[in-house]
Amino acid sequence: NLRLLHWITANQTWEDVTLLPVDTVNNVICGVTNSFSVFALAVYPQFQGFLAPINMPPAEMSVFKLKSTIPVKFRLIDPASGLPVPDAQATIWAVKVSNGVPDDVNEPLMSTQPDGGTAFRYDPTSGQYVFNLGTRNLSRGVYRIHADILGGLTDRWVDIAIK
Repeated sequence: NLRLLHWITANQTWEDVTLLPVDTVNNVICGVTNSFSVFALAVYPQFQGFLAPINMPPAEMSVFKLKSTIPVKFRLIDPASGLPVPDAQATIWAVKVSNGVPDDVNEPLMSTQPDGGTAFRYDPTSGQYVFNLGTRNLSRGVYRIHADILGGLTDRWVDIAIK
């Protein structure tokens, strides 16, 4: 989770320039950029995967009913302390990757209201980031659900189907 970041003055943002793998045995980290500027080392929170009701590979793809609400949840852990990270910025976006649907609906119907906007909220009781994704404006198919974490420095995704 150690990364080398390069400051992009024009965009006023950090860019991850890490060349993987990081050599943790000899404590060496390398990166490539085409300009000189400020560099920083960062330790990213550990992403523990998307949580139920969304299945992570290699499990069977989650298939949800069209016009339902999908609770998209994940947990971030501080690698140094092992505790949940409660203050990360995370947003959601989805892109359709296929019109096909693999199987019948295999996830329970949720009766919660969908969230507005794109920001995940942190639930301190469960230590999870949550966004209730409405499918009313989507169509049948396979969607890649992205969690954009830490202002774009980390993008995690999972495929789901809507039928």
